[in-house]
Amino acid sequence: MGWEAVAFVGPIGWGGGERGRWSGRYRDGIQMALVCGEGFQSALIEEDPGWGVRQLHRAPGVHRGSRTARMWALANAVHVDSVTRGRRGSRSSRRKPQGSGRSLEGSETEGGHAQTREASPRTQGRKQVPVGSGMVGVGERVMAAVDSSRVVKVVEMLQGFGLSIEDCAKVINRRPGILSIDLVQDVERAMKFLHAPPLSMTTKQVARVMRDGPQIFEIRDSSVMESRLQYLTNEVGLGEDVLASTVAKRPRLLWLSLPIARANVEWLVKTVGLRREDLGGVVTQVPQVLILSTDALQTNVDWLRETIGFSREKSTKFITRYPQIFSFKVETTLEARRQYFASLGLDAAAIRRILQETPSVLEESIDHCLKKKVAVLENWGLDTKEDIAKVFSNASGIFNVEISEHMRWLESLGLGKEQVCDVIRNYPQVLLHSIPTNLAPKWDILSSNLGLTISEIVEYPQCFQYSLERRIFPRIAVSMNLDLVGKLNWKTIVGGTDKEFCDVAGLEIDYYRDFLRSDALSLLRAPLV
Repeated sequence: MGWEAVAFVGPIGWGGGERGRWSGRYRDGIQMALVCGEGFQSALIEEDPGWGVRQLHRAPGVHRGSRTARMWALANAVHVDSVTRGRRGSRSSRRKPQGSGRSLEGSETEGGHAQTREASPRTQGRKQVPVGSGMVGVGERVMAAVDSSRVVKVVEMLQGFGLSIEDCAKVINRRPGILSIDLVQDVERAMKFLHAPPLSMTTKQVARVMRDGPQIFEIRDSSVMESRLQYLTNEVGLGEDVLASTVAKRPRLLWLSLPIARANVEWLVKTVGLRREDLGGVVTQVPQVLILSTDALQTNVDWLRETIGFSREKSTKFITRYPQIFSFKVETTLEARRQYFASLGLDAAAIRRILQETPSVLEESIDHCLKKKVAVLENWGLDTKEDIAKVFSNASGIFNVEISEHMRWLESLGLGKEQVCDVIRNYPQVLLHSIPTNLAPKWDILSSNLGLTISEIVEYPQCFQYSLERRIFPRIAVSMNLDLVGKLNWKTIVGGTDKEFCDVAGLEIDYYRDFLRSDALSLLRAPLV
């Protein structure tokens, strides 16, 4: 498909029919109208001084995801810093300005290519700007005098490794030196290093390095990167099984400052309290702890100790278990979630318990996860701060569970909404149990063999916390073998310790333990199931 373009300075009008758009940050006052070479199809970049945004509008018939359209825009449009997939144009942007025609009109010639006709009255006489003076996605400092054909070759090379066209633009804008590399020798050298041991990277890992660490093409001396790999394996303790994935997460590890990395390690050991044998696991999950300044990392440690109230020992255990804490900014992420929990009525102790039991809650969106969980509870009748605080503090894992399914399952047993709420108030952890492997089998066994009723579930929902294999099956089997079913209350059979059960049943504890190891238990278990 052939393309040609004309650029104008100043505002440009356009006709109706524009649907999708890509948006980029505004750089200068240049605007461009694009004319597609097959029939009359046009797109344009529009300056909006009020918002400081440049929009690339596609014309009727040009598919928004068209690789040709996006490649052409990348190689030939004017200065824009970044390109992202945008929403549909607003009504105002699609409305044809009164009294103006299309900014460019084209008609098909005998050769099948579009030719440019007279521009609209609003653009006549305006200065034209040569095509190729910049690139969508690449800043002015990069594209001042770059041959667009060179850019296309680099883009095609990056796409060959699996990068999207948007990622290609970001790579070039972030690392313009990539436009000067030797597309044969430099690329071959980088690929040989990444694919060879000890990294032996997969195709996806290589693509990630290309996207986040394009500097690798500019490092002519592979010994620089090899020394970093030796440091990671010998001093930090990364195994070869995780070395490639860790480097793919943070390609900067291949050229990190060894003095800074060693200083950070000492800080993690002496200040944070990590054991040296735990360093490998921490760096595997959060490689940036070797790159960021200790001042930035200290802010997160201070938040755990001073704001949340963890002791030094507990904060160390928390960081060892969940080093991703160093990935979040205190002001925008950590403190926002703490304040949200506090607004629900959770005190400092409850918030500490939530973080200890489910630290991944720090990753959850307040609007798209936390508030939705609250809304589900409120819709079922758990609408007081006391109810919500009790559920969150005792069953913090609900952030990873579809709790509405559990409520509907309880309702399917014949419980009313208020009874469902009573069950959750009495035993919030019921929302964490798997329905097919936990709740449903226990209900079937207890109701069919011990006569458990719905009202008894409301009264004592803790029955769902007992293990089928280690408590419920053995107790029922022994009770049936000694003809105790019907004579003992179901709660007496499955509740309490083994000694308490034996005392009530009149058994010797040794007899019960021998029974658990005998074949009789297996024979009695089958009919129970």
